[in-house]
Amino acid sequence: MNKKYFTDKWYNLSISCKFRFAFGILLALILMVSITGYGALTIVHYKTESIILNSTTLRRLVLEMNTHLEEARRFERDFFLKYPIIGFSEARQVYAEKTQEHISEVISLSSNLKHLISQSHASNALRESDVNLNFFLFAANRYAKSFQESVSLVAKLASDKTGLYSRLADYSACLLKSLDIDNNLELLALFREMKLYEKDYLLTKKRPFMQSAFNTGFLLNKAVIKTFPENNTNRIQKLQCLDLYIKTAQEILSLDNEILRKTREFDLQADAIDPIAEELVKHAQEDVEHARRQIVDIKQVSGNFLIITALTGLLLTIMIARIFNNSITKNIISLTEAARELQTGNIEIYAAVKSGDEIGQLAKTFNTMAHRINFLISDLENKVTNRTAELTKINIQLQKEVLERKQAEESMKKAKEEAEQANSTKSEFLANMSHEIRTPMNSILGFSEILENQIQDRQLKQYLAAISASGNTLLNLINDILDLSKIEAGKLKLEYSVIGLYSIFKEIEQIFTRKIEEKGLKFIIEMDKKLPKAIILDGIRLRQVLLNLVGNAVKFTHSGYIRLSADANYPRDDHSSFKLIINVEDTGIGIPEQELDAIFDAFVQQTGQKEGQYGGTGLGLSITKRLVKMMGGSIFVKSEINKGSSFVVVIKDVEVAAGRNEIKQDKIHTNIDNIKLDATILAVDDIDDNRQLIKGYLLPNKVNIIEAVNGVEAIKMAKKFKPDIILMDIKMPVMNGYEAIKRIRQDKTTAHIPIIAVTASAMKDSEDRIRSLCDSYLRKPVSRIDLINELARFLKPDPLPVIHEIKNPDLTLKSEKLRLDTMKDISTLTQKLQEDVYNTWKELRDTLSINDIERFAVKLKKMGTDFACLPLIQWAEKLESQAAIYDVDALQKTLEGFVELLEEIKSLKQY
Repeated sequence: MNKKYFTDKWYNLSISCKFRFAFGILLALILMVSITGYGALTIVHYKTESIILNSTTLRRLVLEMNTHLEEARRFERDFFLKYPIIGFSEARQVYAEKTQEHISEVISLSSNLKHLISQSHASNALRESDVNLNFFLFAANRYAKSFQESVSLVAKLASDKTGLYSRLADYSACLLKSLDIDNNLELLALFREMKLYEKDYLLTKKRPFMQSAFNTGFLLNKAVIKTFPENNTNRIQKLQCLDLYIKTAQEILSLDNEILRKTREFDLQADAIDPIAEELVKHAQEDVEHARRQIVDIKQVSGNFLIITALTGLLLTIMIARIFNNSITKNIISLTEAARELQTGNIEIYAAVKSGDEIGQLAKTFNTMAHRINFLISDLENKVTNRTAELTKINIQLQKEVLERKQAEESMKKAKEEAEQANSTKSEFLANMSHEIRTPMNSILGFSEILENQIQDRQLKQYLAAISASGNTLLNLINDILDLSKIEAGKLKLEYSVIGLYSIFKEIEQIFTRKIEEKGLKFIIEMDKKLPKAIILDGIRLRQVLLNLVGNAVKFTHSGYIRLSADANYPRDDHSSFKLIINVEDTGIGIPEQELDAIFDAFVQQTGQKEGQYGGTGLGLSITKRLVKMMGGSIFVKSEINKGSSFVVVIKDVEVAAGRNEIKQDKIHTNIDNIKLDATILAVDDIDDNRQLIKGYLLPNKVNIIEAVNGVEAIKMAKKFKPDIILMDIKMPVMNGYEAIKRIRQDKTTAHIPIIAVTASAMKDSEDRIRSLCDSYLRKPVSRIDLINELARFLKPDPLPVIHEIKNPDLTLKSEKLRLDTMKDISTLTQKLQEDVYNTWKELRDTLSINDIERFAVKLKKMGTDFACLPLIQWAEKLESQAAIYDVDALQKTLEGFVELLEEIKSLKQY
């Protein structure tokens, strides 16, 4: 055994052994100190050593447990942050399993801590923490279970092949593939918006983004339904993909809620654990401090003994100090210097301590800690570098998407501008076309109206009627085109009023009577008895629908019949509204099944239709379908080739005109030829025919007309003659009507003159502008009665008596000239009325047969002429007039007055 052997043994001894050796020497030297004192000091020493060891162990277990708990929380947070980025499988392997390991380590350490507390001389505070430690174990186990459940939920959500994210991507790809086929920009824009929200959700995990994607999906669903026909294959495929996409999005939102709930649950468990861990650390620290205080007390006791032995052991102390300086102090200094280097940032420092005692263990722990810090810092730098690269990549992708979105917005803006330009061009074309056709049509129809009142020859009247009919046909075509344009632009508005459905049906029958008779067809009207007398609908648009449908039926039917029927279906007991079902059925040539949908498109006609034979523009049914849709209804057709067609119109929620069943339809007029306007009128129009037409209209009314051919002349004439009213055209050379009106209004001497615009402009925006400038508005072609009635509003002529319009004016004049002294025996007339007429009247009152009523009225009128009975003649003329216009409600009211007529005739005296 050499010196080196003993030196190694010394260095490997623990500090406590070295102290025991030193104290043994001291005790041997100071044997005179009481053996009792020596024994007591030894007992206290062993007890202190046990306390220090236990306290240190407890504190180490608590700190390790707390460290593992923090690591578990960190890995848990990293798992939920990283799995959308690196994938579920890798996140589970890297983070979820690490979390489970640390949680298991926490549970294991807490069990060891519980056992150590029960076995050691721990402080009362630590022993009292046993209950909290039980709760800590329960919470940690619950935390582990909640986290495992959350990982399972995330697996359902984010598994690489079977997860909801993967399914959502598949359905999205399916939908994109279907959308690319049609290349519909509106649908693609909605799809991109939906995908953008989806990406935002996957990146941020914020629910509003997925909710926005979900809502955009519903908008896309509506757009697909609106864009494609009902049985279209592409529509079905798109709706299926979109439905799966929306359902998957709903599942994701639901699962995300569950994951959030679980996350909050184990957050609560973790929050419950943290205070307990902190409390355990605190108690362990207090235990160490208590042990230190005991050591201090022991040092004080031992100090008294050392004072006694100080002088005796001074030399020995110096010798021991030298030994300890070599084996302990140098090691402590080396460890202190290493700690100072670590503090300054040198993370690669190494404490050079070779002893195996506690200082050596402390140095070993210090070196391990320094190595761990070095590793963590390097790992953190790598993570920061990777995260920075990921953020840079995401930023580049976002910039690219923003650029693409900006380009898409610019494309959409350009497309919108082009569409608006096209619409403006179309509107301008329609306005010019309408103006150019209505201008000559004004002269054609106007002069035809003037000639019709002046010519008595029947053949010439028929020619004039043909001219007027052709002009009105062309005018109707222009109106159809304008209506179609207004409907497409959303500018056509319905005007609801009280109407009688039966009267409208009879009007339609009267309009087509001549064509029906020429073809030898039978026209049948069938009315449901449950139909109310008066309803609230747009009568003009309903007539337009029926004119188109019945007109087509007459056009394409060469034999058989045409049936116009109406039925009512009341959904509520109060009968305040009902579903109106109108059916136009014919036995015509029929429509091929493959063309039943296409016939409702604009400018589309049946294949094989001979234009020379049938004519038409293909606008009627298109306008009809759109008008019916505007009224809240639908139209469909059933047809067989060479057997006929049936067009069914269904309008829901048609309101019954309660309290308004009496529809005032008695046509009245004033003898406009006798109106004395007594005024000076300035007619401004660049077309001479239009000015001559106005002069022809007003010739019988004895007015003074001055003329101007443009706006400049109109201003001069207005200043010079101060007319009572101005009839102003709008579109003129030199100066148009707009500018002329503005200047006339600006001049104080002419600003008070009423101005009526007489123009061929038919577009809604032009009409609104004209009405804002003028006092009134007449659209060409203008009828004589419309012109005079409008002039009468401003010129206020003397009022004339209003008379009922009758069917045969000549007969009325004749009856008015009958002298009362030529009246025959009233009693004979009364007897004939009671015996021959009364029963017929009762039957007609119940059946209301129009043809029978007309014959009945002619018979009574002849009877009144034979007996010179003016009341009977007037009553018969009124009845005949009402039958001629199919005014069923008025006919019923007039027939009810027959008894009063008899009493009036009986009261007449004979002459």
